Amino acid sequence: MKVVVCGAGIAGLTVANQLARSGIDTVFVEQAPGPRPQGYMIDFFGPGYDAAEAMGVLPRIIELGYRIRELVYVDEHGRRRVRLTMNQLDSVVGGRLVSILRPDLELALRQHLPDTVELRGGTRLVGLDSAADAGTITVTFADGSHETADLLIGADGVHSTMRRLTFGPDNNFLRYLGFHTAAYIFEAPVLAAEMADRYSLTDTINARRRKCCTEIGVWVARMACTTDTLPPVLTPTRCITTRSHRW
Repeated sequence: MKVVVCGAGIAGLTVANQLARSGIDTVFVEQAPGPRPQGYMIDFFGPGYDAAEAMGVLPRIIELGYRIRELVYVDEHGRRRVRLTMNQLDSVVGGRLVSILRPDLELALRQHLPDTVELRGGTRLVGLDSAADAGTITVTFADGSHETADLLIGADGVHSTMRRLTFGPDNNFLRYLGFHTAAYIFEAPVLAAEMADRYSLTDTINARRRKCCTEIGVWVARMACTTDTLPPVLTPTRCITTRSHRW
């Protein structure tokens, strides 16, 4: 049996791992040329934690993860209003909790792939042709190459190319709910000393409206990158420190 898995995210990596370890010929395709370094921090617990343990990848996930000490909610003056320790959360899930950046979770799963998996980066799906009588499907890629398999699995995200080719355009299936989100990683030693091992949340961007679940800001100042391309007034450090001065 041969399976093509489309999408190198968490779902795609997981299914490719399990198929290959079951002795199934697995071809793994991803339109991005390489792993993406961007991604959110994930609190990893519950069924996902259990699945990682069953797959044998959990020790690597724990090694790459972070131990967050607490979560605090602050007002527009930086005063704590709510505090929840991660020990409290740990006690609810029996200590089976780790915080990890999404790209690090993908790294752990990618490193766990058997050598038998054929991984094709920079490969974009453009066509599908199902042969009902033969029980196979032929996949066409942007470079003109083809792959015939017994099964095609789509794990290529909310804007899935496979879904669009099979069922129609995105607007038939997606409904915009009016929310925006953004994340960035930056280097700020002073903030890191104040906020290390902590989630800090606030809704002071829209303090006057005070609507539930409106523009929540989540900051984790433990990781590092550069902000050389941003004007000084727009750097993440400047934005955060001008919003709130005490943690």
